[in-house]
Amino acid sequence: MSLIQRTFNRGFSRVFGPATQASPAALDAFWSLLTLHHGHRQLHRLIRYIDDRIQHRGRWMGALQNARCPLRLINGPEDPVSGAHRVARCRELVPRPDTVRLPGIGHDPQMEGPDGVWAALTPLFDALPALPQ
Repeated sequence: MSLIQRTFNRGFSRVFGPATQASPAALDAFWSLLTLHHGHRQLHRLIRYIDDRIQHRGRWMGALQNARCPLRLINGPEDPVSGAHRVARCRELVPRPDTVRLPGIGHDPQMEGPDGVWAALTPLFDALPALPQ
């Protein structure tokens, strides 16, 4: 394993919950996907989302604050990037915020706790009106 892959594994592992760490096989799979066609050489382009968040904050926040459709934030509070502090901020800024925290889960709830994500989504889906036949 190369130094760069070990560095990736260490950094990527930090965003998982303490009991939901990715297995070595999963980390290898992530690394394989990331490096396919030298994709890891494009990461500097992906980090631009930080600038996008600043530039478009008003528009994006307005969409959340004025949404006329059901919204639910399903969050892994162990995530150092957008965990519990993001839920707290959402509750400050969004009227009638609908948030679900999945204890012990990190950055990728759909991978770390799929059953919890499904349990949080099901009532939202059930409340939607039926489509016309």
